[in-house]
Amino acid sequence: MKDERNKKRNIHSKWLPPPVAEQVSDEPRRFSQLVLLLKEEWQPDDPRTRLGTVHFCPIINTYLKVKSSISLEDLETLTSVVLKLILCSSDSLYVQYRWSQCLSRILRKYRHKLSLSIAWRPLYELLLHIHFERRHSYEGWALKRSHLSSLTSLIRSCRRFFPPGSAEEIWSEFRPSLKDMSHNSALEAAGFLSLFLPSGKHHLESKSSLFNSEWVKECIHIWEKLPYSNFWNMLWGGLLSRCIKHQILKTAEWEHFLPSLFMLFLRTFELPVGKSGPWAPIYRRLPREVAAAFYTVSMPSSPDIVAKSTVYMIFPGGSTLSHLECLVDYLEQYYHPSNGGSWTSSLESFLRSLVYYFMKRLASEHLIRAEAGDGLDYAHFLGPEERVAFVKLVMRLVERGQYSKNVSLAACSANVAARLTYVEPHVVLPLIVSCFRTAMDTITATHQLESSLTTLALAARALLLASAKESSSQVGSAELDTAVDKVISGLDVSLVECRSTLAVAVFNTLLGLDANDPPKTLATLQLYCSVLSSITVLGSKDSGPGGTFPVDWGEWVDMFLSRLFVLLVNLEPSTPSSEVESEDGFLMEPGSHYSSLLVLIFEKATASVYHEALKKVARFVRGNILPGAVDEIGVLCSSAVIANPSLAIVQLVRPIIQSIIASLAETPSTGFSASSNKKSYENFKAGLSPALETTVSYQLKVLSSAVTVAGAVLTEHKEVLVQVVAAAFDAPSSKVNDAGCSLLNSIITSMINYYPLLYSRTGCSREGNNDIEDWHSTSGSDAPEEGSNPIWHIPNADEIAFVEQLLDLHLRDSLVELRSIVAEDVTRTKPSGQEREYLRVITLRLGGCLYGLDSCLPDFETTPGTGDCNGVDLQPFSVVGACGTFVGSSRLREEIADTLHKTCDYMLKERGDDTILLKLLVGLLNVTGNYGSLDYNYWSANRSLWSAEDKTLKEPKINLITGAEPTSRRRPKWMLVEKVHLHNIFRGSQAGYHRYYRGLQAPHHVTLLSRDLLRLSLHSYFAVRSAAVSKLGKMLKRYPALVKECMPLLTASLQDVQAKEETALGACNVLMSSPVMRHLRQDWNALASFLMALLRSSHHETVKAQNAINELFLVFNILYGGVPFSSYADVGEGLQDLSYSKMIRHIQDQVVPNNGGTVSVHWRYNLMAHGILLFLVLPPPSDEQSFYAGSVLKSRESIAGGFMANLQSELPALRPLSVIALLFLLQATSPKASFEGEPAWIKKGGNGEAYATSLKNAILSILQRQGFGQKIITNLAADHHYFDGQNSYSPQQMSDVGLTALMPTFMRDWPRTLTWDVNLEGEAFSSTFARLFQYLLQECGSTVLEALRGPLEEACNEVDERGKQCIASEIMAGLLHSDAQGIVEAWNEWLKGLLRKAMLQSTLESATEWAACVRFAVGGEGKDGRLVPKLRYEILDCLMEPLPDQASTSLLTKRLILLRAALNELLPVSKLENDIKFQTNLLNEVTTYMTHSAPQVRQAVGRIMAILCTNLELAYESGLQSHLSEESIPLSPADGPDCNQATHANGDKKTLVDWKAVLVKGTLSAVGKIQSAGGQDLAGDTSPSSPSSPSSSERSYSEESKEAVRWMETALHLVIASIKSGSGHVLLNIIVEMLHPILSLQETWNKELAKLAKSSMQLLRWQPFGTLHLGSANAAALAAASDTNWHTRVAALKFIQPLGYRHTYIMTENGLRALWDRVRDMLADSQLEVRELAATTLTGMMKGPGAKFAEEFRNDVLKTSQVQLSRRVKSRKTRTTSPVAPTHGIVLSLAACILSVPYDMPRWLPSMVIALAGFSHDPWPIKATVTRTIADFRRTHLDTWDLQKTAFSEDQLEVLSDLTSSASYFA
Repeated sequence: MKDERNKKRNIHSKWLPPPVAEQVSDEPRRFSQLVLLLKEEWQPDDPRTRLGTVHFCPIINTYLKVKSSISLEDLETLTSVVLKLILCSSDSLYVQYRWSQCLSRILRKYRHKLSLSIAWRPLYELLLHIHFERRHSYEGWALKRSHLSSLTSLIRSCRRFFPPGSAEEIWSEFRPSLKDMSHNSALEAAGFLSLFLPSGKHHLESKSSLFNSEWVKECIHIWEKLPYSNFWNMLWGGLLSRCIKHQILKTAEWEHFLPSLFMLFLRTFELPVGKSGPWAPIYRRLPREVAAAFYTVSMPSSPDIVAKSTVYMIFPGGSTLSHLECLVDYLEQYYHPSNGGSWTSSLESFLRSLVYYFMKRLASEHLIRAEAGDGLDYAHFLGPEERVAFVKLVMRLVERGQYSKNVSLAACSANVAARLTYVEPHVVLPLIVSCFRTAMDTITATHQLESSLTTLALAARALLLASAKESSSQVGSAELDTAVDKVISGLDVSLVECRSTLAVAVFNTLLGLDANDPPKTLATLQLYCSVLSSITVLGSKDSGPGGTFPVDWGEWVDMFLSRLFVLLVNLEPSTPSSEVESEDGFLMEPGSHYSSLLVLIFEKATASVYHEALKKVARFVRGNILPGAVDEIGVLCSSAVIANPSLAIVQLVRPIIQSIIASLAETPSTGFSASSNKKSYENFKAGLSPALETTVSYQLKVLSSAVTVAGAVLTEHKEVLVQVVAAAFDAPSSKVNDAGCSLLNSIITSMINYYPLLYSRTGCSREGNNDIEDWHSTSGSDAPEEGSNPIWHIPNADEIAFVEQLLDLHLRDSLVELRSIVAEDVTRTKPSGQEREYLRVITLRLGGCLYGLDSCLPDFETTPGTGDCNGVDLQPFSVVGACGTFVGSSRLREEIADTLHKTCDYMLKERGDDTILLKLLVGLLNVTGNYGSLDYNYWSANRSLWSAEDKTLKEPKINLITGAEPTSRRRPKWMLVEKVHLHNIFRGSQAGYHRYYRGLQAPHHVTLLSRDLLRLSLHSYFAVRSAAVSKLGKMLKRYPALVKECMPLLTASLQDVQAKEETALGACNVLMSSPVMRHLRQDWNALASFLMALLRSSHHETVKAQNAINELFLVFNILYGGVPFSSYADVGEGLQDLSYSKMIRHIQDQVVPNNGGTVSVHWRYNLMAHGILLFLVLPPPSDEQSFYAGSVLKSRESIAGGFMANLQSELPALRPLSVIALLFLLQATSPKASFEGEPAWIKKGGNGEAYATSLKNAILSILQRQGFGQKIITNLAADHHYFDGQNSYSPQQMSDVGLTALMPTFMRDWPRTLTWDVNLEGEAFSSTFARLFQYLLQECGSTVLEALRGPLEEACNEVDERGKQCIASEIMAGLLHSDAQGIVEAWNEWLKGLLRKAMLQSTLESATEWAACVRFAVGGEGKDGRLVPKLRYEILDCLMEPLPDQASTSLLTKRLILLRAALNELLPVSKLENDIKFQTNLLNEVTTYMTHSAPQVRQAVGRIMAILCTNLELAYESGLQSHLSEESIPLSPADGPDCNQATHANGDKKTLVDWKAVLVKGTLSAVGKIQSAGGQDLAGDTSPSSPSSPSSSERSYSEESKEAVRWMETALHLVIASIKSGSGHVLLNIIVEMLHPILSLQETWNKELAKLAKSSMQLLRWQPFGTLHLGSANAAALAAASDTNWHTRVAALKFIQPLGYRHTYIMTENGLRALWDRVRDMLADSQLEVRELAATTLTGMMKGPGAKFAEEFRNDVLKTSQVQLSRRVKSRKTRTTSPVAPTHGIVLSLAACILSVPYDMPRWLPSMVIALAGFSHDPWPIKATVTRTIADFRRTHLDTWDLQKTAFSEDQLEVLSDLTSSASYFA
């Protein structure tokens, strides 16, 4: 069966016009030759050939786009060559970017057919080297970003071709980095794993040992370590989803992981739960390089991943569907229109992906069954029960989302419902029809009509197919009931009844055609188009039996046209405006089915129906003049003509022609047309009346549209056509002349182009349904049968003769007349105005002919023997294609080009200010020189139009109604024909397009035309410039060799002092174009002239010119791809053009002349010159014997010296640029520049060593200048901006930074370790500055220390100058981290004292900068491969030194901040003895500060303890506890709040104790003391204390209670810090023990403590507890819910709902039951606030797994309420009252049940509502609860109340009405 499918060729090639289809078979040969040419052109030994291969990329892409039959051997050869080329071109990102794009496309398209083996490590090293390590050359930001995107895309495409064993290698490579989650390397490793790790089935055939249950368990464990990180979720979720899809485990083996996976899935949805917002307060910042590489738009989103994983884990007998049902229970409410928010887009994505992967899996399984037969085990395939259950769940979401206020979600819901109708029509279609009926019949739901129409339109075909199948199979109702449960729709409706509803809707919705309601009108047209696309013939009742869909189409067509005419009349504006005609109405917008529907109506109508419709259209067109609807009426006429040209031309078109001729017969004639007998030109000034002008131009435009597809029939009416065209050109009206040009264009196009005829008419369905049309796919078994090819219009001899006649009249004659006008020696006899009008008409006549001919006029001939292609066959550089029959010759096109060139000279000289004529001339130059451009524009515009319709008119691959083979999607035949037509137009536009890419010189006439367009691009008028620039850009793209000819004029326009502003603006626009930028990458001379022109353009002083030049430089900057390789051969040579070294010297002279003086240059140009110097820096040579090595090294040296001197520049923007440049230059000599520890290019005795020495000498000479150190510190301090009077950093604006903002930092994002507290990064601390001084010290040694010592000490002394404090911290950080020679001596001599002094003297505001300094100094690796920097432990010892006696609180706080900064840089599980000693000593010390009097100290202590306790716990888990001696274990029992004794780090030896138990015990003790001290203020269930009792602020508390408060605050800071840092999962054993104390402190006598406790609780609501600690968390919540303090019970309720929600899937049934019972009991709590919150909590708990308890609860509540109401009757007789709390609890229970289903009407709800109404007369607060609940009930059921009220009886409705009606004032 597979072989049978492959035998059918794709209709894109099979259905082409016969003249084109005959040549398509030659394309495989052409492609083979193309591959051979590529292999010949690229020489691996010659780097200069790499860039030349790029021009093959667009040619190969074209072969792929036209769906050529390409040999797999050629593709494999091409892939091998391209991969080698990419791996060898690391010095050219542009080459790699273009080839990566091309190759990834090939691998994606042919992934199932190619047999390749691609090693993963070279790709990894390439990615690592370019984007994660330092580069030795500069590339633009945009180019680098594009390169990264294309390279990662290529890796994803290559993943399936990695050899066996790659998965194990990749996992072992990156798994070690995942151990330390606090370091950024873990994020990088996860990114690389997600990118590289293969999971495809073809790898599993080799029985990979990696993929097993243990591996999956490990992945889930790693995923859980970083909660609420979207990046982390996408990486691990995406990896596991691929593994699930490719079945790395047996289906049943996933069952064990479902709870954990679904818990993670639920966590990815950012939804508000209870009192929590949608966004988690736990955040992990991503490094810049990680986000750029792995967190891109090409990655699937988290909802997509969840949907994919869920669908592929469904199997018969599994629990996935029950887990999905629970998920749907939670998500359903957020799909409702009244519950939208920031989460709507993710929910839409989830819904779309859920159905997409479900349909994809069904199609795949169906295809496997068809191919394999009974030879496989299908136990894990989806069965009928799973399909029905899944569709029901999805339809719950669709039912909510289809009326969403979010347009995208509503459209997604409609599309999803329509796709599911092909799977389970009995489930979906009744619901769709029911919603449509509701929208049509009810008053309150009229706003839902548009969505209902759209959904019905999308499902119309499935409805027709399913109802026809039901009718034919006669399925009994009993069988249907057993197969499908119809409860979901609420209606037992058969599909036949649904079809009847559709038949009625076709007539009833005609009123939806309303000009004032475009959305509803478009939805109505979509419905009609969908129905008609599935119907074979539109006939009246008299034409035969009705068939499956019995509708009187004759009557419907008549009614539709009548309604359409009213719509078109109403489109005409009441006040005519000249702008109306240029605006497209909504009927012509993309996505409108107006045009397609009209074509279907006329082509599918029977003869009688067509005749009546044609008469009606003819009467309407003749009787109405509607300029505002001219396009719509033109489409109407065109549709009528294409169905029957012979009849339509006579009845519709010819009357219009006669009307036009008659109208113009009696008007003045200019005689400008070739057919006119009047040659006096006396009436050129005469004009037509406005009414006549409007009428004639309108009719001509309608006529133009009507004859576009008339074809050969036009030859029968050629006399009147010639006459009407001549009359239009003779009319003294510009509008009529323009319309005549369009008519001439249409006539020629209609007769010479290939286009399909009668493509909508097909035979009957194969199923025997005589009125339902078959849809087809483009290939496979469902492709159209042989002989069903569309009928194409192929021009005959008569048509070509008529076209030649028109060309003689309006093309050749116009050329003669035009040449006579523009001739230099001609005598001007005509008035200027007459000549202008004559020129305009001539250009219109030329335009009408040229636009009509376009690619049918042969292209310019290629001159033999030019360029690089002498003797090379050019056929491989083009595909087969033709849009029509060729008319004329290349000679005629050359003649046109010559004439237009002379015309351009004449117009620029004589009529340079005539914008209209010049714009017409630009159009003629474009159509003459840019062969095929009009065809490409037509294809591009119509492709987007058809793609919008294509989305709404196609069957999915899987269609269980018809059982079609799921090979591809099926579409109506008319749409397939249209797609083939567009495909042929694209082929025609590309035939011969790329042949000039091999350096072939452009034809001489094209060169002339390009010069003309270039001159017009520099014109004074913006309209002319903008038109010419775009056309010139297209010409330069096709003929790259022309760029070189344009460059002299373009650069002269910038640097010429006499050049005008407009000329410079035009030159900038051209230079910014892609062809020019591409040329600058290849030609050194062009690049040099361009850069010099930029630097010499400062004389353009106007704002517009300077903005344009700045924009040009910006574009050049971001697209810059490096110095062209051709310049390498020029360096050091005395060529006439600027060599590389000469260019460097020349630019340096622009800013720093040789004589040492100053140059007066604008600061922007100064900055630009220095930026260009950075661009031109070449990488150090790999071989010192290279011919350009000496010049390159010398240039780098001189550039480095200049940038070093710029550090003391007074130009603010230049200093940051210089810092970046110095980093870039110094990194080449850095030890980290290579893996070996020494730069590979530095060799003993070679140029490398000389360069290092000379670079050092150049920098030293500047460093040793007197006052240099002081100057740079002062200047760089000024670059740290702070607001005056504020302690916050003010970043520079983009306009201030300019070029610097786009420069790369040439280093990894810093800090490299986890930072949740931004204060540890420094407000203004720049790691770039710190890295600069690190490199300077490494390069120049002690001289740097000597130069900076004095200025650095002075800067540290100025403690009030934050800028100087910041630069001092940066310099100190760089020096201390450098590990340079002499740094240890300097530390002992003065650096240690300076750091100590900075810590003691700096202000608290500057502590953040010094904290960043410490992090930079002690973090990372050391020099020469050391694990840590040299001075790490010296710095730690310095920080650990005791403070002076009587040290202030702020000083202690600063010291703790610095210690925490250092602690952040240590490994959590460190095996280094010094690290362990530091941490244990620090913990010993900070525990003495837990009860410190200063809040800021306690906060710092808590944060430090969070890190230390985490590290201790991780050490214990990893088995490193043995490293901790008994002396180093802190926290003895004496350290708790029970004892005031302090224990110091150097105190007595302590007994080994459990520090966790002591911490928990101390917390419990502190809470007890706090509560005891509070007394009865907040305890118990009493109301607030009376006014006579003293308040908490007035009462004095014991010192013991205050110390307990301080202890508790420190403990809370520890909890907050651990959760915010993402390490809460490590300390869960402590956190769960502190949970009850934290809940009990939400309201206490110390307000600061209560505030802190609330902050902790906000974080704890988001903390995942895991299966190990969830039971303890449940127990703590239950204990708090039973607390005697009602505030604690309220806090417990606020915690219970998110606890249950976030742990739904892993919580045991007993645990969930315990929470449920406790919350239910709290409905009768004695405190009102507790009762109301319990009701709200219980409402949320009824979703998901709580639904199993809800039914029992509802029954109990209803029974209890009825008993209570019956007792009330008796109590009224005995006059006894019941307690308020129990009764209020019953009412709240009823309210919770009612509000748990806010939009539905289940069977039990009416009785609940009525029971609640029985308590409406009870006292407050019961009455208030009843009133509020009933109001919410009415509000949420308002839209569908007319339908849902039927669930109530008459008596119940009366009770409800009495309750909700307003009371009368007079009652």
